Amino acid sequence: MDLTKIDQPFGALDIETKLALHRAHYEGKVIECIRITDGNWGVVIDPAWIPVYPYRVRPEPMRDISLPWAALDARWKWAARDEGGSVWIYDERPATGTALWKSGCLCLEVTGLFSDFDPGNKPWNESLIARPSMVEVKP
Repeated sequence: MDLTKIDQPFGALDIETKLALHRAHYEGKVIECIRITDGNWGVVIDPAWIPVYPYRVRPEPMRDISLPWAALDARWKWAARDEGGSVWIYDERPATGTALWKSGCLCLEVTGLFSDFDPGNKPWNESLIARPSMVEVKP
């Protein structure tokens, strides 16, 4: 159950979801509620669990894939994660497929190759990133 995607009033939720929200709050997760003033989600320090208001766990900010590009050969220009969570690098820009990125060129799976690697948390089909451009500094 994804507690970050709740959009129903607390009173309309089943008991398991209500308990999961209470547990998340107890465990220190940030709880949000729809504000009456503007209809946007806002942080609630001490939720009152009012039945007519929707509550949810605040979603994590979206993160891109983070690779140690300096450790990779310069031919690798792109990186993307497939639906299964594996991260691949490409020498040419790949195209979106049904559950993975398609490329007629070179590609290499890099999942698990680096200790300082973050696969990001964006949806797989929005995970494509380009290698950062390096700026040469002259003495």
